[in-house]
Amino acid sequence: MFCSPPSDECRDAVRNIGLTITSVSHVLGYKFDSSLDSIGGNIDDAIKSMSDSVNFWNTFYLSLPGRINIWRSMIMSKLGYLLTVLSPSHLQIEKVNSLMAKFIIGSLKISSEKLFLPVYAGGLGLTDCYSYSTILKFNLYKRSINSTDSWAAAIRLSCLCEKNRIYNLNHEIFEHFPFSKIILKAYLQVHNLSLIHI
Repeated sequence: MFCSPPSDECRDAVRNIGLTITSVSHVLGYKFDSSLDSIGGNIDDAIKSMSDSVNFWNTFYLSLPGRINIWRSMIMSKLGYLLTVLSPSHLQIEKVNSLMAKFIIGSLKISSEKLFLPVYAGGLGLTDCYSYSTILKFNLYKRSINSTDSWAAAIRLSCLCEKNRIYNLNHEIFEHFPFSKIILKAYLQVHNLSLIHI
């Protein structure tokens, strides 16, 4: 993978050792190019797979609790691995939430607002796509506290006050570890929400 097109000399050297030059790479289940422009396509592919699963499961006569369990365990889980690292676009979030509403509610007479309300408030207690993505990243933040990986060290390095967990989001380390900044933003978002609810 090259950041810019390789020279003819470089292409020949690569071919001579039996390798090929490609514009898109696949690593650990992620598809990306050198500019990372195509990385959002991974989520689009998962949404397509989710849609196919919805079509399959719609052929069965499932109860409401059955639909919720299928959604959580078999359909929404297709995004779990991707959303741990990637952040969905607004359009992708809308697609997933719409797909969830169509699958869970189906022909039942249930308001779509009840999908995401907690059970104690009369809702179904489902998690919307944006919250799901944020929660996955928040869990990575929790792991960073004891991890020796470089992405975790970047988060710890940006800490200004460990006791109160105050971080510098503009720290220069994030130029080399932008994903660590995404994880930290998720932590701060969840942390700020918890302060509001106290």
